[in-house]
Amino acid sequence: MVANVPGLLAVRTEFFQRIGLLRRGEDQFESLARDYSGDSFDGLTIFVNDLQEYVTPRSTLASYARLVQALRQTGKPLFGLFGGYYTLILRKIGLGCFSNGVGYGEYRNSDYYAGGQAVRRYYMPKLHRYFTDTEAQSLLDVVDERWFRCGCNVCAGRRRLTSLASQELLDHFLNVRFDELGHAGANTLEGILDELAQTFSRLRRYRVIPPDRYNHLREWVEALRPFC
Repeated sequence: MVANVPGLLAVRTEFFQRIGLLRRGEDQFESLARDYSGDSFDGLTIFVNDLQEYVTPRSTLASYARLVQALRQTGKPLFGLFGGYYTLILRKIGLGCFSNGVGYGEYRNSDYYAGGQAVRRYYMPKLHRYFTDTEAQSLLDVVDERWFRCGCNVCAGRRRLTSLASQELLDHFLNVRFDELGHAGANTLEGILDELAQTFSRLRRYRVIPPDRYNHLREWVEALRPFC
């Protein structure tokens, strides 16, 4: 007897966009879930190509969530290949886990790959996304408030982010991701979305901050509110 293995469901974001234009889009997700409900797979790995969560429209993000919800009905474990904080939140509606870490990245485009030297990046805890260290420091210079700053042991003492060593930037990310996982596990989806909405509202008061630095928070909230 051949042992069952996890199946791979690879989806392009264009698929979600087309589904959004159909009146019976939910039926499409349910039909897809039935295709994977047999005994051929004992779990499913979901790969959404080039899913850059902080610039993806809410309609696409919501469709991804609806797909996860439909696949959950198969009763099989679900695993997300790549992902950031939005994918982490999908664990609240049925995604079992996801792969992301130091040197791994939050998304991949199967059609394109570019190498090169690693960019110094700092993960902003309240924005749940990466910025270059200089961009992140400029945000902290504007929002010089305790609620916006990171309190991990790497960032203690309010050091300039541009002075952090590359290893410290990596350690900081691991500290924050560990906290994000614990926080998401201990709170409801509604509570998590309320916090994101509050951060969005606070940052809107700072006219000098470009909206594209925080607009993704509103997109995530609106995409996931129907699942509360």
